[in-house]
Amino acid sequence: QAKEQLTAKGYNVVPIAVSAAFHTPLVGHAQQPFAHAISNANFNKPAIPVYSNASGQPYPDDVAAIRRTLSDHILNAVNFRKEIENIQAAGGYLFIEFGPRSVLTNLVKDILADKPHIAISLNASRKKNSDQQFRSALAHLRVLGLELGDVDPYNYDPAKPEKTGRRKGMRVKI
Repeated sequence: QAKEQLTAKGYNVVPIAVSAAFHTPLVGHAQQPFAHAISNANFNKPAIPVYSNASGQPYPDDVAAIRRTLSDHILNAVNFRKEIENIQAAGGYLFIEFGPRSVLTNLVKDILADKPHIAISLNASRKKNSDQQFRSALAHLRVLGLELGDVDPYNYDPAKPEKTGRRKGMRVKI
């Protein structure tokens, strides 16, 4: 019903399949076990700003405050727009999505439409080869000037020749 009403008002609606009603009070039963797990995790003061998608602000430097913020995280709504706008306002321009598809990459592109930014998904399509998509994204990042370490310690070469002898064309290992 919400999709129908929003679409009728001219909004673009993208349903996102989720396993539970995270970021709502409907998962209140899970908050205590989650808070317990957070209390047992080791935290350090962030070396660089790390933004909370609940507040849209950087996490504080105080480890106890980070724990408190994270403990209630699954109960709070996601404020992704504010988070992305704040990161961009603080000088962030490169957004890389890890995981399947490109839902968040597309949201970043919509949010920062007319502002300088780059948004890249490492695995944008379920129908395409994940390894090839990853390598393509790495090539894109290297073209942008990012110095990346050894991202393939196994030195996998997907372009091995099928026969010996001279091959036409160019082969570049990424």
